[in-house]
Amino acid sequence: MTILYENNGYRIESLDKIELIKLRDPIIDQVYDNYSSFNTAGLNVKKDEAKNLNEKLSQLYSINLALFFEDRFIGWSDGTQSADNRYHMKNSGIILEYRGKGLYSLLLNQVLLQTKEQGFIELYSHHNTDNNTIIIAKLKKDFFISGFEILPKYGLTVQLSYCHSGDLKKMFEYRAGRKLDQAIKNRFQN
Repeated sequence: MTILYENNGYRIESLDKIELIKLRDPIIDQVYDNYSSFNTAGLNVKKDEAKNLNEKLSQLYSINLALFFEDRFIGWSDGTQSADNRYHMKNSGIILEYRGKGLYSLLLNQVLLQTKEQGFIELYSHHNTDNNTIIIAKLKKDFFISGFEILPKYGLTVQLSYCHSGDLKKMFEYRAGRKLDQAIKNRFQN
């Protein structure tokens, strides 16, 4: 456990995955009470294969943040490396009575700081398309819409991306139909 932020009774700690899950699971239904998800555990996968896949995932870089007010666990954010230079923000939540206080932005700032320090050039996340509070918070932090996806587990989601590299963001903009910025033209490979 490492304390990353502390102010006015609020504290963000970096935990290992198991510690975070033990804190998160008892309150997860309070956080996601208005979103349904489809349980995909065991679909067309043998138990041993699923365990093997999970063990491989545990070897990737991950961030597991726990948010406390005084000694009460009130929220979290976690995610993992998905490629050599991409980080997937997988799951975040804050219990209802603590929402609207800028706490999600505190968690997000820690994720941005840590991923930049680790050398990731892109972060991405998926959100239910009606999760306006989080989508707007991320757009204000310079995330942008990079796609939509229908996931059996969650339904229609919007993918948001953030680039620590300005050149990568310019390439996203070019791929979405904007004029090619001359500063990145030399990065094209044939």
